[in-house]
Amino acid sequence: MDIHPSKIPVSKSFDVKDQSDVGKVISEMLAMDFKERGFKILMPKEQNLAKRLGYIIVNELNKGLRMQRYPHKIRYFVYHHDPEHYAIVIASEEALAKLHV
Repeated sequence: MDIHPSKIPVSKSFDVKDQSDVGKVISEMLAMDFKERGFKILMPKEQNLAKRLGYIIVNELNKGLRMQRYPHKIRYFVYHHDPEHYAIVIASEEALAKLHV
């Protein structure tokens, strides 16, 4: 990968503080188109909470995309965003190909 995940352009950022926020974020992401857009999800930097939230987000998003019969591949990158947050950047292969990632 030639660029850091924080440099990937995103159309919207979400701040997920706990499990109760995940459903709303996933439904909003599924309502938007992934072809041209990327999304950033910020999670608190509490080790066990961040792992759990990341796992739930990725799996629920994949499940929702399969139910919509979304034909494109999705890639995600996890990184340290700042001292208080981890971040997941999610984008389609199509959008990343334009950036040569």
